[in-house]
Amino acid sequence: MEIAYALVPYSHDIYQKTIISIEISYLLVQIFCAIYSNITIERYPNLVHIFNINGTILIIYIFIIAKMSPCPPFIDNILLGGLISGLIYIIINGLSHIAYILLNIYFHKVSGEKGLFWSSVMVKCGIASGAIINYILTVHFQLFKERFPCHDY
Repeated sequence: MEIAYALVPYSHDIYQKTIISIEISYLLVQIFCAIYSNITIERYPNLVHIFNINGTILIIYIFIIAKMSPCPPFIDNILLGGLISGLIYIIINGLSHIAYILLNIYFHKVSGEKGLFWSSVMVKCGIASGAIINYILTVHFQLFKERFPCHDY
């Protein structure tokens, strides 16, 4: 939801291209993980934490942009602002997908199919809790609300 509030003020075209690029980034991450299959949690135990911390810092920036909507930074330069916001969101999804793949490889080695099952359950619980939090922030606390476009930057 925050991606819509963060990117739509720049243009619907930038929003659409970012969503498509995210899907392409998933494929590139899978290719990266296949090529560099020696990157494992056993060899680099803090790697998942580093990816998650970087992703969290970047998602805070996306939330700030969404909160500033419809007057996000660089609104007077739609290409630059949309490019920065879109690339940040693509990087966030790429980092989280790498962490997801590394954790699933680890869970499969440690617990077999049961590990993959419970990993998927936890991902779905995380998605559900994120959707509930976004719903509460948007509907009840009205953190993100529709406003008229800015005229004074």
